[in-house]
Amino acid sequence: MRHVLLINPAAGKSNRTAELTRAAASVFARRTEPWEILSTAYPGHARALAREIAARGEETIVYVCGGDGTLGEAADGLAGRKACALAPVPLGTGNDFVRYFGTDAPERFYALAALADGVTRPIDLLRVNGRVCINIASAGFDAAVCARMPMYKRLPLVSGSAAYKLALAHGFFTAVKNRFSFEIDGVSAEAADYVFAVAANGSFYGGGFHAAPRARLADGLIDLVRIPSMPRSQMLRMVGAYRRGEHLERYGWIRFTRCRSVRFLSEEPIGMNLDGEIVPMCDPLITVEPGALRLRVPAALADKI
Repeated sequence: MRHVLLINPAAGKSNRTAELTRAAASVFARRTEPWEILSTAYPGHARALAREIAARGEETIVYVCGGDGTLGEAADGLAGRKACALAPVPLGTGNDFVRYFGTDAPERFYALAALADGVTRPIDLLRVNGRVCINIASAGFDAAVCARMPMYKRLPLVSGSAAYKLALAHGFFTAVKNRFSFEIDGVSAEAADYVFAVAANGSFYGGGFHAAPRARLADGLIDLVRIPSMPRSQMLRMVGAYRRGEHLERYGWIRFTRCRSVRFLSEEPIGMNLDGEIVPMCDPLITVEPGALRLRVPAALADKI
């Protein structure tokens, strides 16, 4: 077994390459197995490096050290590669994908020894107009917030959480009504106004919002959550329940469906939020690919898949 640390040095608040290198030397020296460190240098590089690793054909655990965007890129590069397993090592500000495994999951996944001694399980992936999505694809208000965040992050003295709040405030006044229709498993649904719609493989996004509390990573299904347009006052009352994952039980007007495919339809191109990356698309089709990725997790968390 080969171990490869794929590190995004720009993830999180500081470069943790030196810290991870020391941890890897300690863990893998005891295992007497080959290991190496690769670093990303530009957006999309994790995808390219993951494909290069997979092309070697060796049994490999790829420890993806970065945020959700880096994880999504690496998942794209490793999709369908049975010799490789993806091990998330969360370094980002949100770390939403691993929240599926519990509130303490980021700390547990950060422990390289626990991942090296862990277990590998197949999970599903979403395919969105050919692009791989490991966690959640969404459109509407939340995608508009995500699109605005980088602009606010560049401002002096603005942290990641502050940037999210500023983007949220902007979206609250500009992006709460979005006209969509859908084809769900090939059946058309009439157009309506929505705040946003979420197609989920995982459970959390947006820095801790529990958007899809019923989602499972290996059930072969998409959890589709559609939030109809509403007055802003009602939206403010809903946001706490949405963050806690209580919205499906509390609000009967939220539209929840499990499906194997869904197409978002709009008269204008849609800015799709794919694992935190905004990608403009025309009438995006989202499908689920059961068991398309091998995921490495600490042994104590394997029963959650």
